[in-house]
Amino acid sequence: MSALFNNDLLLRNYQTVLTESELVISEDVAEKDLLESAFEMIKGPTTFAAFSDGIMEGLFESTDMVGSNITRLLERQRSYILEESTSVASSPEAMSFAVATFPMLVDLYAEPILAKAITVYPYDKPKLTIPRIKWIATIVNEKGEGTDYEYPTATKAIRANVKKVFIKHNDNLFTKLAVDADEFRITKRNARIGKMLVKIDGAASEVDVFGIFDAKGHFVIDDIELGGKIFTVQGKVEFNNGKIVWSFTDTTPTGVASTSVVSIDEIEVQFRIYGNGIKKGVVTTKPLMSTIEIDCDIEESFEIREIEEVLQDWKALWNLDILSLLKDHVKDQMKLNKDAEIADLLFGNIPAAKKYNMYRTFDLSVWTAADASGNKETKPTTILDIFKNIYPIFVDLTDQMRKRIKMEPKYVICGTKAGSVLKSLQSFETSLNGNTGSIGQVAGTPNMNKFEIIVSDAVEEELIHLVTKSEEYRLATILEVTYKPLYVIVETTDSKRRTFIKSRGWIGIVRNEGIATIHVKNFEKYFGQYEKRGETLFLF
Repeated sequence: MSALFNNDLLLRNYQTVLTESELVISEDVAEKDLLESAFEMIKGPTTFAAFSDGIMEGLFESTDMVGSNITRLLERQRSYILEESTSVASSPEAMSFAVATFPMLVDLYAEPILAKAITVYPYDKPKLTIPRIKWIATIVNEKGEGTDYEYPTATKAIRANVKKVFIKHNDNLFTKLAVDADEFRITKRNARIGKMLVKIDGAASEVDVFGIFDAKGHFVIDDIELGGKIFTVQGKVEFNNGKIVWSFTDTTPTGVASTSVVSIDEIEVQFRIYGNGIKKGVVTTKPLMSTIEIDCDIEESFEIREIEEVLQDWKALWNLDILSLLKDHVKDQMKLNKDAEIADLLFGNIPAAKKYNMYRTFDLSVWTAADASGNKETKPTTILDIFKNIYPIFVDLTDQMRKRIKMEPKYVICGTKAGSVLKSLQSFETSLNGNTGSIGQVAGTPNMNKFEIIVSDAVEEELIHLVTKSEEYRLATILEVTYKPLYVIVETTDSKRRTFIKSRGWIGIVRNEGIATIHVKNFEKYFGQYEKRGETLFLF
């Protein structure tokens, strides 16, 4: 049998299983008895389980999710073949392909990008609805106006807004806000003095200070230096009704000479108010329901035309099974197509990455310029030394992702050149004050060894993508739904047989927040010119 697969171990497994089952498929696809026996092996649950385990033996760890996903794909492929058993059994080519699709699927989905960076979900229906729930908090101010925030978020406290008002010596905070004191209360937390409006010899200015109200509403700020003099400001607020009184005292030590005329006219009070059951000055929350609608369409379609004569000629002249070779080429191109599709998805996600603060630039040119003194010796000179400076960006983006979705990126998807440099960084060490250790080993801090680097020719060299992954399809970042993994259609028109190799599924990004992108600028300074997607890339 011709080699259909790139993976040698997989091929040996496949040959072993067929031999042990006495199903060594002849190169002559017309020997239908052997094909029918192989087909019977697929139909039987016990024999198929042994067949599936056999072709995957030694390829994956027992706990490997990639292996688990592929097992589910094989079962989905078997279900499809059984659904189409009548049409499949009527064609030797179809039966041959049906048996061959199983190791083909193992090989297809064991590729790095396919198996690692995306979540594969075999599904028995062409349509799928994924529910998504976002929790929205509405901060309602004292006027009843609301502002929505998605939460949980580490970038903003989801509480009633902080109010900041300047008040004179005897004033009322509720009056300043134009609200009814009976409807609100001032929280004893977070109440403080932040600024003062002062005049020194008639010149007005704003001075930053810091004073905290205690549990009884008192505050004291000592040692305020104004115009060469020292002052103390103290006062009290009544939390229940907003009344505040305050005063300042000249505490300049005896002997200090200053003729400045100083007055403190207003102080800024920062505080929070909550409504007393009136739906104002409160925080409300609600779920925001949304769905992602998936419709599995034709993903791949290869038409084999006028193959009968070609099969006969190559078999007679060179004893080559052209159909097996063709299957191998189709499989390899499916891999490349998938890589290109994923690269396109990642490229198209850049606007979303910017929206969610998951986009950064790393300009290599800044490391080649001279410093202010024209001294270039202080600058790194090699691409490896320069790329070490990308590590803080990885840390930053990891922190951002953890704050937003409580997950860290596991995979780094990039082009070949960036991949070669990043892989070199996974083991670099530093020496500081005689102490040597691996970079990034501090507990709770991401390090380069945490990232699995996936290299693809389809990804632009300027782009580095950090990607999260969940095995649960509802929480996936990049999701592939496989409805019909691989199938064959045989048609005969005007005595000419046409064979179609197809797959039907869907792939897309279902959680934009799970992807971060680094745009490496001036990459060509170190790696020369290279093929790139187009000028639009440099509009970032």
